[in-house]
Amino acid sequence: MTQIYNSSGGEIFSVGELEVVEKLLLENRSAFEYPPLCEYYRINASEIRLGVECPGCGVLGMLRTGKTWTCSSCRKRDRNAHKKAVDDYFWLINNKITNRDFQKFCMVDSIYAASRMLSNMDLQMHRAGGKTYYTRK
Repeated sequence: MTQIYNSSGGEIFSVGELEVVEKLLLENRSAFEYPPLCEYYRINASEIRLGVECPGCGVLGMLRTGKTWTCSSCRKRDRNAHKKAVDDYFWLINNKITNRDFQKFCMVDSIYAASRMLSNMDLQMHRAGGKTYYTRK
């Protein structure tokens, strides 16, 4: 494309040249990935407050009781509150999450509950050797 632009000398492109540019753009396109905000703004990930945010009152630290998250402040219950936390994790910390990362970030004790919650979300699972991680689809 740079060659076409430099060789044009400010002239208007022909239809053929535009088709070549279009073909190059389509062949070389890739999805844009935002860098995690902690990386972009050089914030240490350990400075991020952990826990699942209550959709009712905004307090961090909902507790997982059975299959439901319960807010210790306003007592609101939500089965899917962890989904927003995972989305926050992707925006803030990293573009992939492991079971252990999920447990730490959402303050979930059970490896099995964490695994079920992650596998039931709309995430892409990747297996690399003995390590499994999830990314956005």
